[in-house]
Amino acid sequence: YVPSPIVVNGVLYFLKTNSGILSAFDATTGKPYFQNQRLDSLPNVFSSPVSAQGRVYFAGREGATIVLKSGPAFEVLATNRLDDGFDASPALVDGEIFMRGTAGTRTPTPCAMRPGRARRCRPAGRRHRSRRATSGRRNSHRVIGSA
Repeated sequence: YVPSPIVVNGVLYFLKTNSGILSAFDATTGKPYFQNQRLDSLPNVFSSPVSAQGRVYFAGREGATIVLKSGPAFEVLATNRLDDGFDASPALVDGEIFMRGTAGTRTPTPCAMRPGRARRCRPAGRRHRSRRATSGRRNSHRVIGSA
């Protein structure tokens, strides 16, 4: 699995293989904004990034998700650590994020992962409300929250 590139507001983001090293270029001119930027907490990335409401989400195999502000500058808005790993790309539907984990556990929902939310997450250890999606898959998770 190799993450697909993504274009958000004229900025092309792509990862160097599965290594968690990110580069961003102007999608029209090819001008580099930043190159070979290490995404801390994401040594292995198999899922493709997704974007919503000015944010770009990168989910890793070790359970961390990094949220970047879209644009030419490298700006990390949040790093969320979950008790599951992610190979599948997150799906964004009607202001909610659906994530399919590898362990089949019920994953807590950090508030910073919800599209449209700017507030900080609760401290680690506090559980957030989550429930499984109705897809019938044992390891699918539905993130509760509205945009």
